[in-house]
Amino acid sequence: MKAFILAAGLGTRLKPFTNFQAKPTLDFLGLPQILYAYAFLKHLGVQEVAANTHHAPQSVLDILTVHKLDVQIFHEPKLLSSGGGLVQARDFWQDDELLVVLNGDSYFYEPLDLNLDFQKKLIDFKKSNSEVCFFVQKVKESWEDKPPSLMRYDEESKNFLSKGPFTSGKEACGHYLGLAVFKTSYLKRKKESVAHILNDYVLPDLERNPSLVQIEELNVNFTLELGTFEGYRKAHKKMKAEFESGKSYKGSFLKTVLNEYQNTKDMNSFAPEVSDQEKLILEYKN
Repeated sequence: MKAFILAAGLGTRLKPFTNFQAKPTLDFLGLPQILYAYAFLKHLGVQEVAANTHHAPQSVLDILTVHKLDVQIFHEPKLLSSGGGLVQARDFWQDDELLVVLNGDSYFYEPLDLNLDFQKKLIDFKKSNSEVCFFVQKVKESWEDKPPSLMRYDEESKNFLSKGPFTSGKEACGHYLGLAVFKTSYLKRKKESVAHILNDYVLPDLERNPSLVQIEELNVNFTLELGTFEGYRKAHKKMKAEFESGKSYKGSFLKTVLNEYQNTKDMNSFAPEVSDQEKLILEYKN
């Protein structure tokens, strides 16, 4: 199985820290965001990983070298957006049936057995008539802080219906996790151009084929938004509370990553080696 990390964005909401480096290379809990993405994909069972770059590509290459991550790079001199970036990398995925796609700054706190859940749902997707599968965390009405933009879907058929704010009713609402799987037969029909995956590819095609997109729920503990300064601060506060409560950290995938890449064995409290850069991000007054 192959996977593609979307890492070519400009990171405008985190300037000035993204002036000279790509957003997925910024640290979270002492490690670059793209490292979490890579480790997570390997945990899911992915054998080969590729990524696209545009802004500050050397910063991505430096991270891959320092942490010895085996990632094939597809550089975009002109930013092609998410859809165009995938199509440009055709040589990487065209001989495979499926392609996993993950946002380079996606982070969700998950149990170690999430990979088994993912594999089961991948089998269901392969058997289906759908060509795209988006993974979500189901949003409950009891949530106080609901994301503003959600994916609405039919729980029985799993068909994607629309995008929008939370609504209570027959339609289920899910927070997109930045994780998707495409049947490559779908991507092969797309021409290389500047194109967004959802807005330019999926939504127009959905009007002609209502069963195009399958929505699958993953049982993640929670998701974190690392694309803004406020998001960083909330994420640190959330993780500190999670660690100190001891509810799920010992059996989490995050502990495995921190132990492996920070050489911190059996760390059971909130004591990651936070970098100077990350401290500046947390303290920055935007």
